[in-house]
Amino acid sequence: MGSITIKVPDDMERTVEEYAEESGRYMSTSELMRDAVRRLIDEHPVRLSQWAREQAEISEEQFERGESVSLDELE
Repeated sequence: MGSITIKVPDDMERTVEEYAEESGRYMSTSELMRDAVRRLIDEHPVRLSQWAREQAEISEEQFERGESVSLDELE
């Protein structure tokens, strides 16, 4: 398993430690943080990558110039 180090204010560190201990859901602060990151990623998916956006723009421009074919023409 990889690791990521983050710096948080002292009061946040205490809050995380207390929450992990008092909630009974987490065996450690690391487990709590992994869960928090998973939930963040699930709730806020990443937008398309820059490459995907560029490719979509190219496709749209080609379509507007008539540089496209229908599905029937592909067969």
